Amino acid sequence: MQQLSFGILGCHLLYRSFQALPLLWLGMTDTTAVIWDLRMSSPVSVIPSQSRGSAFAAVAVDGGGLVLASGHEDSSCMLWDLRKSRPLRHFRPHTSEVRSVRFSAGGHLLLTGSYDQTVKVTDVRDFQTDLTSSLVAHHRDKVIQCRWHPAEFSFITTSVDRTVGCWISTDRLRIDQTLE
Repeated sequence: MQQLSFGILGCHLLYRSFQALPLLWLGMTDTTAVIWDLRMSSPVSVIPSQSRGSAFAAVAVDGGGLVLASGHEDSSCMLWDLRKSRPLRHFRPHTSEVRSVRFSAGGHLLLTGSYDQTVKVTDVRDFQTDLTSSLVAHHRDKVIQCRWHPAEFSFITTSVDRTVGCWISTDRLRIDQTLE
């Protein structure tokens, strides 16, 4: 599986190849997400934001390609069933823009980073109950990105405060490195 992720020209891009299918997910500032099969000339699917009028600020897809997670400018997150083309959950774990969303390797935890200076983890295994988000990291300024370690239960974060945090789950140890 190959993955690229960056923001460009009014969209947030996530490219993944599943079983040799070149798929591209675009979270758009026009409040839609677009899924493209790069072999086609038109989108496979267009997903509307469940946050009225709130643009997509981040997108991620679980490892099986079944669930799309998105972060929005209104501090909310959305989970979308890609097979049935329907929303699963819409929830608000933060108080400001959600700029980063990432599934854990097993796909049952969602890591979110926000302009509210926090990083939270939400257990997304059960869509029938209320989703609970736990604060797992805090910066002195806006969180720009957060990424899971590919095999361990730990993650890194970057922030406008010019720090990179390495967060290890056993004791929530944080190692800051000021960037010069």
